[in-house]
Amino acid sequence: MLDNSMILRILADKNLNEQLVEHFQICIKSLPGGSLCRKMVRGKERFYHYTYCPGKPTKRKGSEKQVYLSKEDQALKEALQQKAYIEKALIHLARNITAEKQFLSQYHPFDPTEIGENLPKPCKDLDLIKIMNCTGLHDSDDANELPQQATNDKTLYAEGLVHCTSKGLKVRSKSESLIATLLDMNGIEYRYEMSLTLGDHTFRPDFTMMRPSDRKLFYWEHFGMMSNPSYHERAQKKLQEYIKHGLMPWDRLIATFESNEDSFDAQQADKIIKALLS
Repeated sequence: MLDNSMILRILADKNLNEQLVEHFQICIKSLPGGSLCRKMVRGKERFYHYTYCPGKPTKRKGSEKQVYLSKEDQALKEALQQKAYIEKALIHLARNITAEKQFLSQYHPFDPTEIGENLPKPCKDLDLIKIMNCTGLHDSDDANELPQQATNDKTLYAEGLVHCTSKGLKVRSKSESLIATLLDMNGIEYRYEMSLTLGDHTFRPDFTMMRPSDRKLFYWEHFGMMSNPSYHERAQKKLQEYIKHGLMPWDRLIATFESNEDSFDAQQADKIIKALLS
């Protein structure tokens, strides 16, 4: 029941949050000092640039200073609004990063085999399967195997299957051939273009796979023509449908992309397989 995908998602989110902090810290340096203040004056909304002045504070307002912002000061008003947003965002991001670091330092995925191996000697012959069956969460033996392709699941556009994998499977592109070969090398069983019905739509993910550690199904879509506008649009719609039906990227859905500018990266694909499927 190892679930490294959770750790990977939190690690990715932490890295994103840290990048946002770095970006916002650079942006805020170029924004004006002080803050934006809003007041109602004789029933009308007015905005003021609120600052702290150096020197001695007055008895009434300390070192505060407010300057009215007219319509001509719209750029200053927007800059102060941006600053207020960034200040709030930095607080939020800092809290998230702290929580994520704490989680990553303490969380350890539940693995019944690992727990069994660390039991004292008198318990070494414990039947782990029986224990997991008692929880009601252990799947039946039928779930141990990847679903078979239905006999009526005919291959569409078979004339496009022109590339061979290392095991002789015919696929549509060199990149798909590389993905299949990498899956074979890592001992991951898969089905190619097996039908998947989601709501009223039937899709054929390039690869349907089952992670050996917890028998969780994954789907891999390789979008290899992202420079083509119509293909790009179809790819986006397909991803939206997957997400709509609960197949979230890097949870149960792997999506890789290729365009005229960005070619397929086999090393990156191998890292994905080792991180999510091994």
